[in-house]
Amino acid sequence: MDSGPELNAQDVAQIISYPQVDSTNLELARLMSHDNVPPWTVVVADQQTAGRGRQGRTWVSEPGTGVWMSVLVELPQCPAPGWLPLVTGACLSATVQSITGAAVGLKWPNDLVVGERKLAGILIESVPDSDHFVVGVGVNGESSNYPGAIGMRELLPEGSVVDSLRMITTLVRELRRAVQSWESAGWSSEPLHRWYSDQCISIGSELVVSEPGQLEWTGVGVGVDSEGHLLVRETGTTNVRTVVAADVIHATIAPCTPRNS
Repeated sequence: MDSGPELNAQDVAQIISYPQVDSTNLELARLMSHDNVPPWTVVVADQQTAGRGRQGRTWVSEPGTGVWMSVLVELPQCPAPGWLPLVTGACLSATVQSITGAAVGLKWPNDLVVGERKLAGILIESVPDSDHFVVGVGVNGESSNYPGAIGMRELLPEGSVVDSLRMITTLVRELRRAVQSWESAGWSSEPLHRWYSDQCISIGSELVVSEPGQLEWTGVGVGVDSEGHLLVRETGTTNVRTVVAADVIHATIAPCTPRNS
């Protein structure tokens, strides 16, 4: 999934910037309801007043504290769009590593962590009756207000400023190249499986799995299946369970909180 070194002018269709929105995902959806918005359009805001994370959590998006963005992605006739969250996580990981040089872990499905602290989260929402998806990304720029989190500034040399435009354009380039490669392979998940598995720190880790309406259980991550679901061998058994939608808590990483960690 080599995206190449240069940003092509066609990688980003347009960047629409706001000082404040409720949610970049919601704003991009509103734009689509009124206009013909091309794929690879990006909405970015300095502040979100109602930012959202996975499982309905609040994602705090205060001015000047991070990169809050959404990008419109099209997967024409893709039979396995469930891979998009994993692909986006891998692309965001590559983006952060290219900018900072830091070692970044990818926790299933797509949380970015450095050591035991969360750096970024992703929320993807489908557009009804279409092949389009709104890909929301939140990257902490600094973490002083977010217990258990880490920010980009801590990964850069002292005194450096987080270059939001570079991060946005690099991520879109990475994601667009990955989607094009995926489509060229006939939407086969096989190359994605290898690429993602090599980066996923949940594989081989001791995990606590919390599924909606179910009792928590523990196990060890052993892989992902052809649809991108996490495979976990339950503690004390040889039973391998498939995790489709859940909070997956690493034994060495603090659980998610409402404040970006």
